[in-house]
Amino acid sequence: MIVTTTQSIDGKKITEYLGIVSGADTYLMGGLMGGGVTNKGQSIYYSSSLSSAVSTMIGVANNLEADAIVGVIINVSSTANGTVAVTVSGTAVKLEDSGFDDELPDL
Repeated sequence: MIVTTTQSIDGKKITEYLGIVSGADTYLMGGLMGGGVTNKGQSIYYSSSLSSAVSTMIGVANNLEADAIVGVIINVSSTANGTVAVTVSGTAVKLEDSGFDDELPDL
């Protein structure tokens, strides 16, 4: 599964738009014990939540028999109680080879 923030994929032609797909995950700012976690610790929670959200989104796209997800947007928001929500969304598409060679010819 190709997942990209761009609207197109080099060497491929989008033949069908299957719909918007998304995924989400949350984590508690500061981890389970509250504050005191370093920025490095927070990035571990974020990475795990992002990975989970992307996996969910890919699962939805797989159910649609998509070849790729284009135009992916990542959104991170927090609440007053310290919960952080990570959401991702994009457009599931079907692809075929464009027939064009992306490389320059030898001179």
